[in-house]
Amino acid sequence: MAQVVFAALLTALSAVLLMSVQPLATKDCLPLLGGTPAVWAITLVFFQITLLLGYATAIPLARMGTLARCLILTPTLALALCFLPPRIDPEALAATMGESWPWWPLLLALARGFFFPVLAISMSAPLVQAWLAKTRQGLDPTPLYAASNGGSLAGLLAYPLLLEPLFNLNQQGLLWSVGHALWCTGIVGSALWFRPTHSGPALTPQPKPTPPDQYPWKVWLAASAFPSMLMVALTTHLVTDVAGAPLLGILPLAIYLVSFILAFGSSKASASPAWLSRAQVLSALILALLWGVGSVEVRGGLAFPLLLAHLVCFLLLTWGTHRRLVETRPTPEGLPWFYFALSLGGVLGGIAAALLAPILLSRAGIWEYPIALAGCCLFQPGGPIFWTKGDPLRVAIAALAATALAALAWMLDLGPGGPRWALIVGLPLLAAHLASFRPGLHTALLAIALLVAKLAPDPTGRLIWQERSFFGLARVEQTNGPSKGETITRLVHGGTIHGQACPSWVDKQGKVIPLGYYHPRGPAGDLLSLPEGSIRRQRVAAIGLGVGALAYYARPGEDWTFFEIDPLMERLARRAEWFPYLQNCQGTCKVALGDGRLRLASQPQATFDLIILDAFSSDSIPAHLLTTEAMAVYTAKLAPGGKILAHISNRYLDLLPVLSGLGQESGMPVLTWWDSSSQAQGDAAKGWMASHWVILGERPKGLKGLWTPPQNNSPIVQWTDAHAALWPLVRSSNSED
Repeated sequence: MAQVVFAALLTALSAVLLMSVQPLATKDCLPLLGGTPAVWAITLVFFQITLLLGYATAIPLARMGTLARCLILTPTLALALCFLPPRIDPEALAATMGESWPWWPLLLALARGFFFPVLAISMSAPLVQAWLAKTRQGLDPTPLYAASNGGSLAGLLAYPLLLEPLFNLNQQGLLWSVGHALWCTGIVGSALWFRPTHSGPALTPQPKPTPPDQYPWKVWLAASAFPSMLMVALTTHLVTDVAGAPLLGILPLAIYLVSFILAFGSSKASASPAWLSRAQVLSALILALLWGVGSVEVRGGLAFPLLLAHLVCFLLLTWGTHRRLVETRPTPEGLPWFYFALSLGGVLGGIAAALLAPILLSRAGIWEYPIALAGCCLFQPGGPIFWTKGDPLRVAIAALAATALAALAWMLDLGPGGPRWALIVGLPLLAAHLASFRPGLHTALLAIALLVAKLAPDPTGRLIWQERSFFGLARVEQTNGPSKGETITRLVHGGTIHGQACPSWVDKQGKVIPLGYYHPRGPAGDLLSLPEGSIRRQRVAAIGLGVGALAYYARPGEDWTFFEIDPLMERLARRAEWFPYLQNCQGTCKVALGDGRLRLASQPQATFDLIILDAFSSDSIPAHLLTTEAMAVYTAKLAPGGKILAHISNRYLDLLPVLSGLGQESGMPVLTWWDSSSQAQGDAAKGWMASHWVILGERPKGLKGLWTPPQNNSPIVQWTDAHAALWPLVRSSNSED
């Protein structure tokens, strides 16, 4: 019994270390790659690959005797300890500056800092289980896999709730290194303690172990690949179309681990719950319906219920798929191969969703999501029921019927709404669900329904262009203005409007006025429209480009430099037929690609009269732009009397305490204006959006807006590069949506 308890504790410790190091590594990448979900996805793939290599290394080690184990483990663990504490090398990410898809430098930087320590820990679960099985004959060690996932879940949730708020990055690395050293001691102890035992001759003939070439490799690989692919795709989908709340990437991964715990928590001999298969296909129907309709279309104030629905259905869908894996797992002798196959499938699914799909399908949207969703439906608990005679004909008829319904919606000129969704989404999905008792046919019909739903033309012509970059999905949409014949073009990045323009709305000089957050009647317009001489602004630096709307305020003789991390944003901002602001800029407007803070740090001292920080309205913010170290860069680049203007409108985070902390740290007065007057006056239809802005510096003369200092009892938060916790700033309600 003592050996079983020790094995469980050691397995749980290794799992805690594996899961807590991933958000640590992601946070360490922030200064160069921003807060994009792609960093999380690629970091996840890196750790999946490392885990796979660890499982592969464990296969021969599991067969060795005590002496051979120790001779190989000792130098391996010593090498891993030499790379502690794990950190990202900034020079390894330097090549990402200005790249559209910097995935290779990111993988290389992760490998340099994290590969060997994580590889060592990755061997833990299969090694301990195999050694324990040889020590205690007849013991099934697979419940330890559930303990491993329980430790993974604890480590994953402990990071945002405990480690990030209480410890900076250096302290987190040291704590992780201490845990790694404890694990090294434990794994060497288990290698010595768990010695193979040789029992006497069996009273009854024992079946021969199944050779590896007879294992159900296809089922293992596919049934582990599709949930992994769905996890990454769901994270992207949620950030893009549903909520985009901070640290949202942790939730799908946590639920993914819970599905493993539930699936592997019961023995292979016990039958799967009868309701699980029905819950699995019903969850697939709900997720397919939400994706086909488009969660962003029905979001409004329902972001949290939609998020909850996605996560619950994701849990049931992956639970059923992983339970199918449990039903096919081998005897203890084959467990290392089984876990290797699960890890390989997870890697393949992660690579498909995080690397291949965004590049190969960059203009098509998030297609990896429906592919993974349909794939999971192939594996229901209880065994497969695939194709029967006549199914190809049924699939062909379903494809023709779905196409006919889409054509009918087009002829009836149905835009987004109930009738259109019922025709091109609801009816095909209902037909697919009726065939859910046969996974092969169900999957084919589900794929057809999702394919037609997304390819069906929209007669309103709203979406005119979309493309994915490393930093997210950008969509250019057109909507009708408040007056007949007016067309508003807007750029939507993720779930945030990054700028919009209407060619018929011009000022007295004939220039197209900026809309949204940058409207002349809003806070940005109030400051930047002040008469000449009110503030010095000969040279202006703006971190964050969007559609270049701020360039509208540049005057002849002024020198404006926009720092933008995403090359895609520059290409869009220069499409004058959509957004004419850069082209019509009266001053000198330049765009410098790369991280704004790093590019600004390379500029001469005391250069800029005004620095504008406009990179925080997205759902995933670059926190490194608001740290004490970042403020030191800004103040060094400001000319005497210079000011900082920060746009902090954010759906989920209240960033005013951080700006107050920066003002206190630098000795600069803080003025803030949460402008919701557009909503009160009914001007939202005229392109004026509510926004929240902050000025750091002495109050300029002539301001007309409601600029006020923060209240005396307002909280003050000071971030550093090593310690910037988002969780304490999460809003209780999305009041600035």
